[in-house]
Amino acid sequence: MDIRGKYLLLSIATMFLLVSCKEESTSKSIETSVIESLDVKSDKLSHTKKVDVYLPAGYNKENSYPTLFIEGGRQWQEFEYKHLVDSLIETGTITPIIAIISHEDNMKISGTDHFYYEVELSANVAKGNVDFETMNKNYESFYIEELLPSIESKYAISKDKDSRIFYGTMYAGDFGISLGMTKPDLFGEYWCFSPAHSSVEQFGMIPGKAKFRICWGTKETVNADNYYPSLLSGIKKRGGTVTNLTFDGRPSGMKWKEQFKQRLIEKFSYQTN
Repeated sequence: MDIRGKYLLLSIATMFLLVSCKEESTSKSIETSVIESLDVKSDKLSHTKKVDVYLPAGYNKENSYPTLFIEGGRQWQEFEYKHLVDSLIETGTITPIIAIISHEDNMKISGTDHFYYEVELSANVAKGNVDFETMNKNYESFYIEELLPSIESKYAISKDKDSRIFYGTMYAGDFGISLGMTKPDLFGEYWCFSPAHSSVEQFGMIPGKAKFRICWGTKETVNADNYYPSLLSGIKKRGGTVTNLTFDGRPSGMKWKEQFKQRLIEKFSYQTN
């Protein structure tokens, strides 16, 4: 073989090696589930936002995954949701999913009795105070214009609306209701558990298809005046679809977790995906 033939073979071999290495690196999967922690800087907020990202075992950037957007990290951490999701995936009960966990700001607003997360997440709590209302609007802008795009650019989350779910309890549930009433196309479903500070009277017809799963306890004090039936009725009158879920007693992290588990199985079981 002459010198040109040798160079040609060497070039082909080099190209094959580079392509093989690229395919190996892009298709690499993680062996066990992980939590990646992010500090998201914002032009909309006065503070950095802590966000955790749950990636399932086998996660590969070349794939696309159904995604849970969980507002409020305290419930996720204190009641070991990671262990729950790991178990459901490992046993083949649900398909692998990603979870985006946005942690609440537990600092008190100076000179007030309110915490940042109460005002940022609940429009009803912020109502009547100009500064609070601005904080509430800014948080919604941060969520839609900064948080979601940053996550979408970094992780292999599904672009299919029906595979993207919002989940929040208490104040975070209030936030989910406000989002669903005004931005129904962000998520396929809004799971709002014990959203005790919500009102939909200020909203007109929902500009799209919004699906809510609203879960509440039969002995929640706010329901003394038929709060939840009235809230559900108001959403339906404005064009929303509502699944009413109840549990016996007062709100509790364990009861929310059990309802959350059932909703995961309904939505993401292998039989329905």
